[in-house]
Amino acid sequence: MNAYLWLKLVHVLASIKAVGANLTYFFWLTMVRRSSEHSAYVLKGIRSLDARVANPAYIVLPVTGILMVLDAELGFPRSGSQPPSFCT
Repeated sequence: MNAYLWLKLVHVLASIKAVGANLTYFFWLTMVRRSSEHSAYVLKGIRSLDARVANPAYIVLPVTGILMVLDAELGFPRSGSQPPSFCT
């Protein structure tokens, strides 16, 4: 596999990891509503998920996205420039 496909794989897996971690917050917060005595534990769990799972994945996403654009030689638009032909 070439570099672009590896970057794309990492990009997709990072997005699944980040969004998946954020979707679990619904479960965590539902548990707090049922029994508020565990709110400190739940907040600690959410904080831990953010620090160890979601935030690193959100850092990887723009890095791999930029690297894919550079690898595919698409270039970044400049102010006042015309959009690429595939956008019109």
